[in-house]
Amino acid sequence: MPESYLIKMPQLSDTMTEGTLVSWEKRIGDHISRGTVVATVETDKAIMDVEVFHEGYLSGPLISAGSVVPVGEAIARLVASAEEVERGSEAMALKIAESPSESPAEHKAPRDAYLIKMPQLSDTMTEGTLVSWEKRIG
Repeated sequence: MPESYLIKMPQLSDTMTEGTLVSWEKRIGDHISRGTVVATVETDKAIMDVEVFHEGYLSGPLISAGSVVPVGEAIARLVASAEEVERGSEAMALKIAESPSESPAEHKAPRDAYLIKMPQLSDTMTEGTLVSWEKRIG
């Protein structure tokens, strides 16, 4: 794993727009293998496990248990080595990493803007087709 991987709140049902992080099943610094359950999430229908299909070390800052998190928002990240593990406060917001394909001068949003990225809707998803915009600019 060459770079860090963001673990995001998964969409576990068609109607799910957010989930409550019930508990962390692993601790910061733990080595995570493919298929490991790292957290438990309460959805609008059930309590389910969050499985990660990447390998690395669980790094903070973690979203704290009890937090309500929108689908697609980062809840933690995996890093390639134990030396890269960030052990910051669990309640801190995650740092958003820039895409390695972008140069620093390109695609930067102003400080008061939010960059909307294509969500990864499954662990095997690498691209998606934007069918329509539901809102207009402004």
